[in-house]
Amino acid sequence: MGTAVPQIAAYSTASAGRKQRSVPGGLAWRTDFFTPTEGLENAPMAFLSESTSGRVIRTHYHALDQFHVVVSGGGTLGRRALGLNMVHFARAYTPYGPMTAGAHGLGFISLYARRDPGAHYLPEHTNALKSMVGRKPGQVSEMPIFGQTLQTHVHAFERIHDDMGLAAYSISLPAGARALAPDASASGGQYIVVTGGALMHDDSEYRALALVFAPPEDPPFELIAGASGLQVLVLHFPHQETARTQIGLAL
Repeated sequence: MGTAVPQIAAYSTASAGRKQRSVPGGLAWRTDFFTPTEGLENAPMAFLSESTSGRVIRTHYHALDQFHVVVSGGGTLGRRALGLNMVHFARAYTPYGPMTAGAHGLGFISLYARRDPGAHYLPEHTNALKSMVGRKPGQVSEMPIFGQTLQTHVHAFERIHDDMGLAAYSISLPAGARALAPDASASGGQYIVVTGGALMHDDSEYRALALVFAPPEDPPFELIAGASGLQVLVLHFPHQETARTQIGLAL
């Protein structure tokens, strides 16, 4: 059996392709970390969305399960405040929003285990949403708990969890420490989001912000902290085949 090669991307490299556009009320930027090649539907897709204060992203839904992680600024999602490093999970065909950027703007990563065809906004796509058979909408948000970098600390999220493989963890490692990421074999794919410090892998350093994607068939990924320690979020997607039939979650 060959050695698995995870996909890794860092903002320091991805930012070369950062794209700016005008939006109502200000400016927005998109930075792609993972972009599936044409025709490769099962490859991961991830991008960073940033916007200036006051921008409103209208309520919408996607055809796939997705995670969001707030990485800068703040704002609101519906009536809920968005804090730094907050994790939001939305099941396929679950409307969420509006998302409003706060006084210092808003930056968040959108994470998918495979190619996402795009957003479907409401009310334009309300009838299409209602026609979905077996849809079980649900979404949940939760803040991580990171320990001090003097010792390894692992926190399992309490609300982002189910028996279909959905899970989330926040992990802190001191400088030079090593630890295996949680086993993702029962999931639909794993993202590791470097939110602080640096991740060492194959003699390369990946400083925050950086992403790792590992499919469920890969062995547990080894986390190796750099000289300033390491802080990561580990996010497990539920099984793809159950995305439309899982129990609902409440925000």
